[in-house]
Amino acid sequence: MRSVYKHIILGGTFDRFHTGHELFVKTALKMGERITMGITTEPLYRHKPLSHIIEEYNIREMNVRNFILKIHPRSQYLKIIPITDVYGSSLSDLSIDAICVTQATKKVALLINKKRKQAGMKPLKVIVIPWVRGQDGQVISSERIRYGEIDRMGKNYYKVLTDTKRWTLPISLRSTLREPLGNVFTGRLSEKKSVVKRIVDTIQKAKPSMTFAIGDIIAGSLWESGFSPSITVIDYKSRREALREISNFKFQISNFRRYRNRAGTIEVSAVRRLKTLCNNFLRENTPQSLIIEGEEDLMVLPAILVAPLGSIVLYGQYNLGVIAVSVTEEKKEGVLKIVSRFNLL
Repeated sequence: MRSVYKHIILGGTFDRFHTGHELFVKTALKMGERITMGITTEPLYRHKPLSHIIEEYNIREMNVRNFILKIHPRSQYLKIIPITDVYGSSLSDLSIDAICVTQATKKVALLINKKRKQAGMKPLKVIVIPWVRGQDGQVISSERIRYGEIDRMGKNYYKVLTDTKRWTLPISLRSTLREPLGNVFTGRLSEKKSVVKRIVDTIQKAKPSMTFAIGDIIAGSLWESGFSPSITVIDYKSRREALREISNFKFQISNFRRYRNRAGTIEVSAVRRLKTLCNNFLRENTPQSLIIEGEEDLMVLPAILVAPLGSIVLYGQYNLGVIAVSVTEEKKEGVLKIVSRFNLL
């Protein structure tokens, strides 16, 4: 395809480089003889949701360059610059004749053209590139990836979890789930306070997006230490035996409705409630609690899948200790592979 414009500019954060970014960049490369890409720096993205987990500039630039080198041999006609404002080089470079935007950033192009007109420069041709949508029909965005909703191809973790009524653990997977999914905190019962302190110190140092505590003992221990998890999931049992003195755990639960989750299963109704509580916390920044009727053990898996990136999911494992799972894109994919081996109802 012959280039239409002499010099195209485009800009963005390009966090978690995804299929929407790919179309954006591909279109610019096809239409312009020269391309200048502006990648935002912290002053421009600090207002974005979960901005603290946006990838470092060098990672974002590397991902863009690697993609371009893979699809476009004329990379010598490409320039990538860091930008601290929405204008980049658009008000100083007279060779620029077009700008690529999405519907969401079209207003930026209009602002640039207004400034160019005031400076006696020609307005840029505005090329609006369509959004790419995921399997759920919604726009693929870095924000949704950071929130842990989708992967970079637009696969929706929650939709996968809720496309059936119940997931049942097959016997063949039991040994797999005995392997800890994250870092292990060990210690004797007599060392409980020091173990909990190590866990809380780790959480505070990591500054996670959210903290999930799955299980009565770990949740209660955190409450007793003065730390409030973002989401608490309990069933009022330990080792499947009823806890007689729940008051000792100081659970501050306002909603006492219980959600059914049979032993050895992941019930979709409980998953839906977990997702609602996650959304509630992100909106209100108020700790949320889910009380399970049955058994909460396997709720660790959907918790990892619905949690925002950068979260920590804690759960106890008998004869091992407390497991702290750092929620990453890779961890979500690993857990999704485990869940996909469950039996469906």
